[in-house]
Amino acid sequence: MPAGTLLAVAALVVCCAACSAVQPRTANQAAVPVSRAATPVATPAATPTPVPPTPEPTPVPAAPTPTPARTFALGGSGSVTVAAAAGASSTITVMVSGLRPVAHAVHLHGGCTGSPNAHIAVIGVVGSGGTLSITVPNRLLGATVIVYPDASATGTPILCGATAA
Repeated sequence: MPAGTLLAVAALVVCCAACSAVQPRTANQAAVPVSRAATPVATPAATPTPVPPTPEPTPVPAAPTPTPARTFALGGSGSVTVAAAAGASSTITVMVSGLRPVAHAVHLHGGCTGSPNAHIAVIGVVGSGGTLSITVPNRLLGATVIVYPDASATGTPILCGATAA
């Protein structure tokens, strides 16, 4: 055998022996796989869910300022006070004093004449003095309060007062 070939065979034998020494195995052992370096896998970044803006609180409307009560003279012997009530109504309070000691009809009329055609509502009956009240729709403000000379609600009123300016 030529010397170059002999040298090649010897190198091959040495190389094979070295390989067997690195990973010796028995018949019962399975081959151990050569570990590979893990290839990094790109994972998508989680997109943060945007937080919805906090809604502005709805302002609570302020309670309407009640209209202050208005008081009007009822001749020289009393007064008529008009105060806003719930919704679209008002309370008319009639206070009288110093009248003759008989019953007097008190009505709401469209004028001071006492005409039955101008009658709007009966407020009540008072003696020589007293206080009466009635709640009416605001559309009736502007009518007049009249006090009759007696309970019959006839004749010329002895007192007349406004319910609106």
